[in-house]
Amino acid sequence: MLGDWPVSPQAMDFPPWLATLDAALSGSSPDGLPRLDGRNAERFYRV
Repeated sequence: MLGDWPVSPQAMDFPPWLATLDAALSGSSPDGLPRLDGRNAERFYRV
């Protein structure tokens, strides 16, 4: 999640950005959201 976070503060703070992301993903499947929240990164980086 938040792969662009180092750049995002130039546009907005974290809480509004997260609210925007949540709204954009509100129709996503429950199985897909954890992948966006870091599981893909955990798997890719094997952490």
